Amino acid sequence: QLVAPFRVAESPVHIECKYHMTLRLPGDPPSEAIDIIFGQVLGVHIDDAAINEDGRVDVTALKPLSRLGYMDYLAVEDIFEMLPPGSEEVQRRLMGSSGGKPE
Repeated sequence: QLVAPFRVAESPVHIECKYHMTLRLPGDPPSEAIDIIFGQVLGVHIDDAAINEDGRVDVTALKPLSRLGYMDYLAVEDIFEMLPPGSEEVQRRLMGSSGGKPE
């Protein structure tokens, strides 16, 4: 809708981006250089079927692929939350509704 290239109809998530820059990392040998492309996100389109009860993208149902290196890839199958130590959310959870005593 916002950029010229077509989207893949079967994909449950589409991100429309405007090209920003390409960063080329050297390879050894040089023919194995890696290009990293950066863009500005202009629009995000998510199929309603990909949204869970909490209104978040159900990543475990989508099982996106991640490139690990060599010829290895990973499908996401598990998610966990890790809050920064000392954050307000950690403090709130520690204090809870027990009158200031950690839960």
